[in-house]
Amino acid sequence: TAMDGHKEARMFTLYGDRVSGNCLKVKWVADLLGHAYRWVDVDVVAGEAKLPDFLAKFPMGQVPAMELADGRRLAQSNAMILH
Repeated sequence: TAMDGHKEARMFTLYGDRVSGNCLKVKWVADLLGHAYRWVDVDVVAGEAKLPDFLAKFPMGQVPAMELADGRRLAQSNAMILH
């Protein structure tokens, strides 16, 4: 339906570590608001946030990190929640 296409167009990807409170607060707000998103686990302790593929998208090498459907990227959990 047209509504499903609209929701998919707003879908985003959230990169985070499930042991991080800042990552989880963004996830929980998205869940509460019913936003469609894809979660990508990033194990910070194992160094996954410092891998070249991740740094190419998010040069600060930190999570949470968000990639919007249109390719824009956000850092900082409070900015993500406000968006």
